[in-house]
Amino acid sequence: SILLAAEEKYKIVCYFTNWAVKRPGGGSMAPEDIDPCLCTHVIYAFSEMDNNQLMPMEKHDLKDGSQPGFFERFNAWKSVNKNLKTLLAVGGWDMGMKDFAGIVKSEKTMKKFAESAIKYLRKHKFDGLDLGKKLN
Repeated sequence: SILLAAEEKYKIVCYFTNWAVKRPGGGSMAPEDIDPCLCTHVIYAFSEMDNNQLMPMEKHDLKDGSQPGFFERFNAWKSVNKNLKTLLAVGGWDMGMKDFAGIVKSEKTMKKFAESAIKYLRKHKFDGLDLGKKLN
């Protein structure tokens, strides 16, 4: 059908910020507060880097004892929307250029970052990576 063809042509990309839970009152949002059927792709913002390796930005990103972390809760959306793709963003407005410069310093550092990023993304069940550095 024409409608189906049009739906497949477009991507609706949404962001979820891991600090949204810290907003006061009705502005506070956890992964469960989002309708996973509104988007084709959802980007989890943000993770950090240390020594060219991805790391969680917030303590609640990872599992704490028996409590699932936000990464796990976020990617649980895929059980509701089987076509949903989730990506992890690294960077953000306050991340310095030195982190990204370290990645592209040489072919060896790019390969190391790519291999470690793939392993990290698979471990936490993300489908892809968004390099979210804004250049000023």
